[in-house]
Amino acid sequence: MQKIIIGTANFTGEYGFINTKKIDYSEISQIIRKAQISGINHFDTAKAYGNAEEILGKNLDKSQSITIDSKVSKKDCVSVDMIVRTAKETIKKLGVAKISTLYLHSFELIREDKQNIVKKGLEKVLELELAQHVGVSAYTKSELISAKEAFPQFTHFQIIENICDRRLNESGEIVEFVESGNVINIRSIFLQGILLSDPKMLQDKFKSAFDAINGMHHYAESQNVSVLDLCLAYAKSIKWASKIVVGIDSKKQLEEIIKSKYELTTGWENEISTVPISLLDPRFW
Repeated sequence: MQKIIIGTANFTGEYGFINTKKIDYSEISQIIRKAQISGINHFDTAKAYGNAEEILGKNLDKSQSITIDSKVSKKDCVSVDMIVRTAKETIKKLGVAKISTLYLHSFELIREDKQNIVKKGLEKVLELELAQHVGVSAYTKSELISAKEAFPQFTHFQIIENICDRRLNESGEIVEFVESGNVINIRSIFLQGILLSDPKMLQDKFKSAFDAINGMHHYAESQNVSVLDLCLAYAKSIKWASKIVVGIDSKKQLEEIIKSKYELTTGWENEISTVPISLLDPRFW
């Protein structure tokens, strides 16, 4: 399971548009424990995720080799000192020697009026060895490429991609981007839970995705697998993707992910359609 990164955005509150129940602390502890027992030691967190960093720090088995990524938001980027302080605080909360990758939570931070502060702050983070890499959490291919052009020190990136999106899977630009030494991890493979939901229970603003999601559910039944299996199989099939960031709702769901071995069969793309482009970016929901 070296390809999985456990996301922690849902550790301390409601996250996504399907799940409305907060995960119990005991359940989170079990998720972390099960992940590590299963060989998953890569986690994605952020100061903006409430006390997710503290929860990780208290529950991780640090006798194992752990990789932790974190993010800085606009609030953390008001000065060079604040960026450095945020990285140091994250390291202290986690109880680790350094962050693996420190991401900008938004591409906008590298093109706003304070981009020089952001650049100098990230350079300082690298100089002090508070993080091994710096990167950007992007939403589109153009954001990813523009971020690299603006700050060549960026080497790691996160971007949305899922089985009902598929805009980037065959992108020659993305392949070249990775072949030139950059690392891309994909996220939102369940589209914040929407793809796993009962299509009949979709909120009105997601009704335009009904046909795609309903068709995917029928196809999963025909293959005798779950929709989760389909989503994971697609994510794993993306050759340019290094790892997959997955938010986990329960220990049971993590177990399903670990056990999932399904691989997409020939012609699957003719059976599963994409959702409208207006629903592919959560910022516009």
